[in-house]
Amino acid sequence: MKPKTFFWLIFLLVLFLTFVNSRAQITSINIIPPNPTTDDSVTVTVKGYFPDYCHFMLKGSQWLWTDLEGDKNIILELSHWYINVFCPQAIKYFSVTFLLGKLPADSYSLHIVTIHHQLITDTPQISYSDTLLEFTVTPPTYINEEIAPVPGKFELFQNYPNPFNQFTQIGFTLENPAFVDLTIYDLLGRKVKTLVSENLPTGYKSVLWDGTDESGKEVASGIYLYELKAGDFSMSKKLVLLK
Repeated sequence: MKPKTFFWLIFLLVLFLTFVNSRAQITSINIIPPNPTTDDSVTVTVKGYFPDYCHFMLKGSQWLWTDLEGDKNIILELSHWYINVFCPQAIKYFSVTFLLGKLPADSYSLHIVTIHHQLITDTPQISYSDTLLEFTVTPPTYINEEIAPVPGKFELFQNYPNPFNQFTQIGFTLENPAFVDLTIYDLLGRKVKTLVSENLPTGYKSVLWDGTDESGKEVASGIYLYELKAGDFSMSKKLVLLK
């Protein structure tokens, strides 16, 4: 092959590779746990693949950005470097884990920025994704046991706040250890959600309700009943959900 012909072949190959998509391709994003609370340390795993270049030094970073409307956006950045040549042994598939830690109760939108550097030209190319994932962090629904004198009776307290918009707390006392059932009903007597169904010791307890049903779907505004059953004791009260 003549040197001039060889030169043009190399030139055309480099030109072709320059226009081939070199950015990282995202295939899946997983958030763990799927329904995080403020007690959980949130982890996001991003998986994808590279085109057939020589890729190396994949790096991930993250930051939280609140826009002018107050919406919370989590930005995940993927930076990788490559050379415009085909490499049979190049990194093909990747998995990057982002540790977001504990997040305040709110709704979040997840975005990804990929920055790909061509080592020969050292000119980074930036790709910004649309919203890839939306999730909500809620306060945990757990039983809060406060250190207090042993109560002299079973009692169900009025929820607070009432009316409520996002979360309300329901408190009750147990004179003796008992199997406790605390359930939300609509005004037609249909069960909306069971908040407690277990054996509990004596003392004061409180539980949060976030206005969702058993499937995690938000229920409509309105008046609801919450009923406490503990041994032979039974009491119910009304609460109001406003949106």
